[in-house]
Amino acid sequence: MICEVFPNAEITSFDDGDKAWDALTKQSPDLFIFDDEHPGIRGREIVRRLVNRKAQLPMIFATGACEEVLPPIHEFNIKVLQKPFHHEELLKVIRQLGIRNPN
Repeated sequence: MICEVFPNAEITSFDDGDKAWDALTKQSPDLFIFDDEHPGIRGREIVRRLVNRKAQLPMIFATGACEEVLPPIHEFNIKVLQKPFHHEELLKVIRQLGIRNPN
């Protein structure tokens, strides 16, 4: 979906939290979009680690969870995007984080 919103962006995706964390420790992306439910390190743990490192990384937490079960992300500078969502909603949140189209 993000490829459709920003067709010229370089996108890297991971199906495992451990792989995502390993990549985040070696590179500095412009944006981190994550979910909490996947194999390996959970999304909320990755966020905790990034915050502990004082990372200034814009983040979007894409979730199907209801508000009551969300991790305490209000402590961090993270936008929440409820799944399912449309391109327009993703684009709005990305722009709220100050990310502009790399075209």
